[in-house]
Parts: sequence; structure tokens; C-alpha cells
Amino acid sequence: MKKTCSLIAIIICFLVTPNLLLGQSAIMQEFKELRENVVEKQKNTRAEIERLNRQIQQFEQRLQRADEKYEALYQKYQNLKQLIALQDEKLTQLQQEQSQIKEEISITTESLDAKRAELKKKKKKN
Repeated sequence: MKKTCSLIAIIICFLVTPNLLLGQSAIMQEFKELRENVVEKQKNTRAEIERLNRQIQQFEQRLQRADEKYEALYQKYQNLKQLIALQDEKLTQLQQEQSQIKEEISITTESLDAKRAELKKKKKKN
């Protein structure tokens, strides 16, 4: 009986062990496939990240160029604003000078008129 049990146990081991090994092999194959899928997904994700990085870099460069253009335009605007302010001040000064010249002409005209009147008086007396 002991021999029979031992023999049955050995037969069962021979029958079960290949199934276990096949089961283990199938599990290992499944893990390998799962790992390969994950690796492929990682590869695709990395490629997508690189594509996004390139796009981000392009937009950053565009933004930098736009900033430089904006800065140049803003500087030009500030310079034009200052130029207009200076020209307005010059115009104010020219108008002030014109008023002073008109006043001087008026005074000179009055003085001339007074001297002419005085001359006429002297001529009438003579």
C-alpha cells in the first residue's frame, strides 16, 4: 500500500508538475505581454511629450519675438509721445513769442504814431 501511495504520488507529480509549469509559463508570457504593452505605451507617451516640448519651445520662441516686437513698438510709442510733447511745448513757446512780437509791434506802432503826431505838430508850428 505504501508503494501504491508513493506510486500514485509520483504519477500525480508527473501529471501536475507540467500543468504547473505550463501555467507558470502562461503567466510569465502574460506578464511579458503586459510589460511589452506598458513599454510601448511609455514609448508613445515619451514621443508625445517630445512633440509637446517642441511645440512649447516654438510658442516660447514666438512669444519671445512678440515680446521683442512689442517692446520695440512700445519704445517707439514712448519716443513719439515724448516728441509730440516737446513739439507741443515748442508750439506753445512759438505762440508766446508771436504774442510778444505782436505786442512789440503794437508798442512800436504806437511810438511811431506818437512821433508822427509830434512831427506834424512841429511842422504846423513852423
